[in-house]
Amino acid sequence: MVQGSRYVAGGGTVGWGWGPRLRSRVANLLCRWFLGSPHESTTNFRVYNRQSVRLAVEESQARDFEFQPECTLIAMRHGLRIVEAPITFTARAEGKSKLGMAQNVRWLLFFAGAFLGYRLGIGRFSR
Repeated sequence: MVQGSRYVAGGGTVGWGWGPRLRSRVANLLCRWFLGSPHESTTNFRVYNRQSVRLAVEESQARDFEFQPECTLIAMRHGLRIVEAPITFTARAEGKSKLGMAQNVRWLLFFAGAFLGYRLGIGRFSR
């Protein structure tokens, strides 16, 4: 799996306010520190090979924004190689993000379950 990353050398963001920048950074740091994932787990800029997309479709139970980090964990659990390529993410010119409080809470619940499973061997994310 190849995923774009704002948080590797050469990557970054343009036009983001402090709120989106903080949420993104915290979410990715939590995934990296507690789950051992790459620098970026929340991006949707990805290329999947046949095996990684099959596993993601078969095993994912995500309903929303938690799909991205879940796919990273699925790839990690199966020992698939994850490569990060630098991207520059530019803030949207029109419209508003659909990421609200409900999605933030759902993501935190996903993260707690992923931590329990992936690191402690409890629940659906256990290796």
